[in-house]
Amino acid sequence: MTIKDIAAFAKLSVTTVSKVINQHPDISTATKKRVLKAIDELGYVPNLMASNLRKKSANLVALLLSDMSKPYFANMINGFDKVLNESGYQTLIFSSNEDAEREQKLIRQISSIKIAGIIVDSAQNGEKNIELLDTIGVPYIRVNRISNSESGYYVAADNELAGYLATEHLLQVKPDAPVLCVNGPDDISPTIARYVGYRRALQEAGVNEDEQWVFNNHYGLTDAYRTGLYIADHYKPPFSVFCSTDLIALGLLRALSERGIKVPEEVSVIGVDDIDIAAYSTPALSTISLPKELIGEKSAEMLIALINNEEIEIPRCLLAPELIIREST
Repeated sequence: MTIKDIAAFAKLSVTTVSKVINQHPDISTATKKRVLKAIDELGYVPNLMASNLRKKSANLVALLLSDMSKPYFANMINGFDKVLNESGYQTLIFSSNEDAEREQKLIRQISSIKIAGIIVDSAQNGEKNIELLDTIGVPYIRVNRISNSESGYYVAADNELAGYLATEHLLQVKPDAPVLCVNGPDDISPTIARYVGYRRALQEAGVNEDEQWVFNNHYGLTDAYRTGLYIADHYKPPFSVFCSTDLIALGLLRALSERGIKVPEEVSVIGVDDIDIAAYSTPALSTISLPKELIGEKSAEMLIALINNEEIEIPRCLLAPELIIREST
């Protein structure tokens, strides 16, 4: 359905229909009613967003996130929006849903409206889409997921330090117990870096890593819950578990509870992210807090500097995480 269809149905010109849709003042009330009736009868939904974007492209910034449903992004979006709004920019938010093809299409669509800049948290296997951004020439900043620490502009948490701090804490609370690792997808940089930190903490403590301690490629609560049941059935307490996200840790806690395993008396569990619900689980989840809102603020500041052709003193910014001790350890 297009404006041409509406014009033909209402027996008016395309120009007149377009003026009605865009609320031009030089259209009579009778003509407006005629066009609106045609729109209603045909079920047409005008793409007002595309029209507005073309008019206001100079002050629009796109946030292209890997999965907007993740609670991790709520505070980060607040940080983005705070800085961008204060600087006169409006924010559009898109989600690739961890689909690299969808991400590519979104990048092309976003660039077609002459957006001022993009902040991108890449989808899994979306590295080629960064090359597309380079080709298009739109100013962009990467957040969270990074692949080449020697190039580009990015803001992220120090995920290796996050994995290290979590594992170091587990070794302190149960020094003679094995430390299992329930990890996220093994092809994204935060997961990889957190695992490197986990291994470094074990090595520095003189603990030999056992490959049977590591469980990879968990995407959320359901995967972690199933692995938690397996761990509860095959590993005898005491032991500790480093989970690379809070969602993984929450799924694991549910499984341990169902098997009657006491946390933290028998098993200590820690996550990473410090999402809001972590403080309200039973037991409350110990975690590594990532500076989510600060990541949003810093990346927005960096993007504005890029848009304005200003010098960026720290083009690759890693922000320190913080250990939060609660009831699960």
